[in-house]
Amino acid sequence: MRGNLARRVWEHNPALYAPARYRRACAYEAFIPFPLSDLALQVSGEVAGVVSDAEKAIADLNRRAGPELAPLARLLLRTESVASSKVEGMQVDARTLARAEVHQEAGRRVGPEAAEILA
Repeated sequence: MRGNLARRVWEHNPALYAPARYRRACAYEAFIPFPLSDLALQVSGEVAGVVSDAEKAIADLNRRAGPELAPLARLLLRTESVASSKVEGMQVDARTLARAEVHQEAGRRVGPEAAEILA
């Protein structure tokens, strides 16, 4: 992937809802990729065929499975949310997120990070 490295400074934030080690100031380098719109992509016929076959298989699974896969789909979605949130520096595990979801559905208060992930 093409892009640039940019030197940044993480500012100290005592209000951040995270362990102390994540609130300290530090310097870091961030990779900033070039915009995808500038990328000239070419997909071979073989790759396009594989993608098309995968799309058909997913559509067929969705048609046959019905509501039986809904709990699994929900769990997979939440697991992906937790993983991407960790990349963004938020510390919410799957159990905490599941509890927050139940609390939110019951109209109870939810922590800020869990609420952001559930949004």
